[in-house]
Amino acid sequence: MRTIRLMAAMAALTFLSSTLTGCERSGRFPSLCITNLDENSRPGVIEVKYRVPTRVSPGQTFRVTVDFMVGYIDQPTYREGGYLEMNGPVEGPTQMAAWPETDQPEWPFEFDFTVTGQSGETIDFVAAFALSQNGPDGGPDPVVHTLCRATDLLLQRIEIV
Repeated sequence: MRTIRLMAAMAALTFLSSTLTGCERSGRFPSLCITNLDENSRPGVIEVKYRVPTRVSPGQTFRVTVDFMVGYIDQPTYREGGYLEMNGPVEGPTQMAAWPETDQPEWPFEFDFTVTGQSGETIDFVAAFALSQNGPDGGPDPVVHTLCRATDLLLQRIEIV
């Protein structure tokens, strides 16, 4: 009987910890990209690595961590980042920038939210667009900035339970 209780307690702790801290996810998604040198859209890629809970409770505060994000046409480049959105019943930043202010990446970026919805509702974590730059400002000539967008790229639907 003790063994069953211990196993049940361990399972509950594992579920709770993955719910509160979030599951690590990553992906490569097709997108359309433009650059400052060519405004014609070309096929590209958005890559993103992030941690977000899959389930939250009404009134709960949770954190989303973006470990890496980049948009590119041919290959990843010198500087990267992106913009994300949180859509649904939450209090916190609904539009988030994950773009280092210096030439040295400041990853990860962390954002905190409080659930304002009720059980049965959902919150969508979406990649709005991703960016890259081929070198430091004043570096290679010309410096190429790339912007990639995948319309409504749903990264995670968070359930309110």
